[in-house]
Amino acid sequence: LDISLEDYKGDKTQPNGKITVSVPIPENWDVDNIEVIYVADDGTKTLMSSQPSTDGKYILFETDHFSSYVLAEAKQTPNKNLQPLHKLGITAI
Repeated sequence: LDISLEDYKGDKTQPNGKITVSVPIPENWDVDNIEVIYVADDGTKTLMSSQPSTDGKYILFETDHFSSYVLAEAKQTPNKNLQPLHKLGITAI
């Protein structure tokens, strides 16, 4: 997801403080295993704190800037444990 906001002149701008972003959850995704990952310009990936909406149709996360984010469904390994994020090069915040 490339999230951006434009002012009345059409210039990209950033929010003034924290905002909550809601993204529709793709059909047939496991709402309990969805992750939001921030991808910095240098490629660094950071796991964002997120939670599903009460109706289970959206994933919600807070941010203080717009940028590139990835919505991912965590897959379970055969022993039913989620794959460790550090093996994917992701830092949790």
